Formats: sequence, structure tokens, C-alpha cells
Amino acid sequence: MIDYIRKFKDRKKSVHESIINRMLIASLTTSVMATFIFVIIVTLYSNYNVEIKNHLNHFMEMNTNMLPVVALIFTVSVLGSASVATIYFAIPLSNRVKKILQRIEESHELLSRGKLGTRLESTGFQDVDRVCSEFNIMAERTEKQVESLQRLINENKILILETEREASLTERKKIARDLHDAVSQQLFAISISLKAINNLVEANPNKAKKILEKVEEMAQTAQKELRALILQLRPIKLKGIPIHEALVILLKEISKDNESIYFSWEIKGIQNVFVGVEDCLYRIAQEVFSNIIRHAEARNIYIKFYSSDKVLYFFVEDDGIGFDIANSKKSSYGLSNMKERVEEIGGRIDFISVVGKGTRVEIRVPLYHAE
Repeated sequence: MIDYIRKFKDRKKSVHESIINRMLIASLTTSVMATFIFVIIVTLYSNYNVEIKNHLNHFMEMNTNMLPVVALIFTVSVLGSASVATIYFAIPLSNRVKKILQRIEESHELLSRGKLGTRLESTGFQDVDRVCSEFNIMAERTEKQVESLQRLINENKILILETEREASLTERKKIARDLHDAVSQQLFAISISLKAINNLVEANPNKAKKILEKVEEMAQTAQKELRALILQLRPIKLKGIPIHEALVILLKEISKDNESIYFSWEIKGIQNVFVGVEDCLYRIAQEVFSNIIRHAEARNIYIKFYSSDKVLYFFVEDDGIGFDIANSKKSSYGLSNMKERVEEIGGRIDFISVVGKGTRVEIRVPLYHAE
């Protein structure tokens, strides 16, 4: 639109100059024609009046030296007629054109300030009307584009709200399912065991002691499940913080909450990553760490995070119990959920696991840096 405005101003200036030039030419042409007609009339009249003709011939013969003066008088009369025509016709017409062009400029200023309903009426000048027509077309097109843009923004806002609502609902269902499958069952088992202990404390103390040890183990498992779920519920803390710094903060917090696991990491800085990609990577990291804490029974976890040749690499390795990938239920370990998250940002995730030796998660994501 800026280019069009620049062209519009240049076009307006050229139209103004063209109209002024045309008026001056027309004025001069009219003056010359008037003088020429006057000479013809005098000549014709002299042909019909011999006496006048003889007097003129005698005058010309006797006053040959007066020819320059006559020529000067003729020239002055032509210029005088042109001046009179300019004063009475060209100048008022020029002032009218200036007012019209000023009105066009004012309308343009109103349009640039958001008065999108501004339009120009016909002026009676062909060149000016052409400019007015172009202005009206541009104004109408701009009005429609702004209207479409606002409608699109509104629709996108509604879509974003619906998406967030749906994502929140899905996340709640997942957490509710995890609470039911893990923590709720553990707590129910603890409750049953405690009732059995009450009946065995006096009758069979040794058996009651063994049950009590199992209860303690189940309580620890329930506690671990809750910590993992709390990890997933932590809000994303990326406002103004690069993803690599946010991961370091997250790992330090997890290390404090899980002292039985030793975390070590090698995380290198990555700049200008799209915000949406950073948010997704953070959620993936939460999911990976949560699954390890809940299921791996690992003592050591090693994390590597870096980029090379426009590809981001995120590796997580543990020395836990591992699992059989071919026979495992992916939903129980959250593998399918992690896979979906990685694919959303155009990446790939691979699981390498050996039963009894641990698991390695490898994530690769192509990087398109934000400007």
C-alpha cells in the first residue's frame, strides 16, 4: 500500500502539471486565433472598400519605416490577448484544479488515518477523474482487506481458545487416568494391607512385619508416582528464557526432589528457536523425565542437548530396568504421547532399550531459526 501511495502522489502531481499546461496552451491558441481572425476581417473589408485600400496602400508607401512599429503593435496585441485570456480563464481554472487536488490529498490523509469509508466524487476533468477512480478502488480494496484480516484474527483467536480448552481437557483426562492406574491402586493396596496388619500384630508378628515392609514400599512407589505427575503439571517457564537454560533449571529442581537418582547433563546453548518449538521441547523433556522416574528404577540419568547442522539433538540415557520395546504397551510408558509431541514439530524419536541394562531416548528435530 505504501508503494501505491507513492505512485498516487506522483500521479496527482503529473495530472496537475498536465492540466495547467493544457490551459496555458489553450489560452495562447485562443489569442492567436482571435488576432488572425481580426486580420482576415480587415483584409476582406479593405477588398470591398477601394478607397480604404488606396489609403492603406498610400500609407504603406509613405511610411515604410513604420513597419517595425506595426509589427511591434501586432505582437503586443497578441500577447495582450493571451494575457487577458490567461487572467480570465486559465488562472481561475488553475485555482479550481488546485482545490480539487487538495481535496484528493485530504481524502488520502483520512484514509491513511483509518477512515476507510472515504471516497472521491467526479470532478468533470478526465485526468482527475481517472485518479479519483483509482483512489476509490484502492480505498475499497483496503477496506475489504482490513475487514477480512480482522475477521481472520477473530476466528484464529476463537480457534486458539478452543484448542487450548481441548488440550487442557485431554491433559486432565490423562492425569486422571494415571492417578487411577498408579497412585489410586497403590493407596488402595496400602489400605488393605494396613487392615491385615491390625489382625496379625498379636497373632503373627513376623508376618505383620513383612506386610508392613510391603506397605512402606508401596507408599514409596505412590510417592514416586505423585512426584512424576507433579513434574508433568509444572507450568512452562520459558518467558524470556532460552530452552537450554530452562532445561538446566528443570533438571536442578528434579534433582532436589529425587535425591536417590543422580542426574548429569551436557547442555549447549541454542539461540533463536521458534517459541512454539521451545514450548514443545520443554513438554517432551518433562514427559521423558517423568517416565524415567516412574518406571525405570534408575540410579543414574545422563542428558545431552545440542545442535549441529541445523538439527537439534536431545538424548536421555538411564541405567534402569529397561523394557522390551516389541512387547511393551506404549501407552503405559507414555511412548506414544512423546512420539506425537515430537512429530508435531517435525522431529523423530527413537527408543533403544535392553531389559536389565537401561533405556536410551534419542530425539532429533530440524531447526528453522526465528528472526
